[in-house]
Amino acid sequence: MNRILLLFTAVFLLSIGSYGQSQIFIASGTFIAPAGVTTVKVECWGAGGGGGGATSGWAISAAGGGSGGAYTRNNAISVVSGNNYTVNVGIGGAGGTTSPTVNGFSGGSSWFNTTATLLAVGGNGGQSISGSGSGTGAAAVSSGNSGGTTNWYGGAGANGNAGSLYSGGGGGGANSTSTGNSANQDNGGAPNIDGGTGGDGLNGATGVGGSGSIPGGGGGGAGSFLSTFAGGKGGDGQVRVSWTCPTYSLTSISVSPTTLCIGSTTVVTLNGSAVGLPKGIYTVTYDAGLITGLTATMTVSTAGSGNFTSAALNTAGSITIKITKLESGPVGGSCPSSISSGNTAVVTVNRAPAGLSYTVASPSYCVGTAITANNASLTTAGSPAATYAVSPA
Repeated sequence: MNRILLLFTAVFLLSIGSYGQSQIFIASGTFIAPAGVTTVKVECWGAGGGGGGATSGWAISAAGGGSGGAYTRNNAISVVSGNNYTVNVGIGGAGGTTSPTVNGFSGGSSWFNTTATLLAVGGNGGQSISGSGSGTGAAAVSSGNSGGTTNWYGGAGANGNAGSLYSGGGGGGANSTSTGNSANQDNGGAPNIDGGTGGDGLNGATGVGGSGSIPGGGGGGAGSFLSTFAGGKGGDGQVRVSWTCPTYSLTSISVSPTTLCIGSTTVVTLNGSAVGLPKGIYTVTYDAGLITGLTATMTVSTAGSGNFTSAALNTAGSITIKITKLESGPVGGSCPSSISSGNTAVVTVNRAPAGLSYTVASPSYCVGTAITANNASLTTAGSPAATYAVSPA
């Protein structure tokens, strides 16, 4: 019993010391590595191929379905905190047409950083049919991924069958554990874990082929009689980046200047160990006296130290600057750490000076003669500009 309790406690402490986060891209973008993150797991899904189009006169045409996109994964891609990494999400292949006759288009590849770092290929397009006949479903892609330690490929699209009055369904997208499911007649490849579903073809009807779902489902083939229809669009790809969050901490903070006029700002410097305050871009949450929940962006270029400029301090008195949270990473997948020690510094904020005046008497003076006035010591903060008048002139 004690051993079980100790094991539970150890696992619990480990889970609160570091935890996983992820960012899913369904459109191309940029991944910014959070502070302290040096390795990420990346998964890519290629886009599905488009289904074939169909056109006919007094006959039935049944196009073939597109095949599903591939999947690849690498659990340990090295990154540099704060650096930008390109994420390309493949676009689903457009459905085929028949004026002119163009087969369904291949789905786009999805990749991370460069095409050599990690890439999953898209599916093939289904065959279009102009006039009476049946289109061939797209063969499943079986190679082309790069950079992955785990690779799966999408399911095949089904053939159309004009005699049986159905067009081919699209193949299912590959998933993280297996090959995508192939289409069966007009039925799109069924979903499996996290791969996209293939779009359905037409059965006993005419129309546009069904679109494949994200990520990577192949588009269904069109069916036609006395009409023209395009094939279904393939499902777009997807990229998922996952990482383990570090825990941020501070040893001390300081402010400069420590004394200032009301309405001014101060530079807040955060200090910590190289592990507790690694290089990267942070969002700092802090309090300034009674004003809580202020935020600022801070870039740490050298591990262990960074600074930001506070908001204008508009309350006179002794103001405590208190750091309450450090956060790094994308919105919805950031790494936050609450800060409870080494996180305060005091700045003195003085009121603006009132107008000062005094009289210097001189028993006699001549035109052009200098009169010296020694300023009394100013104990009020600020440096007002000196003005004077001579009377009588």
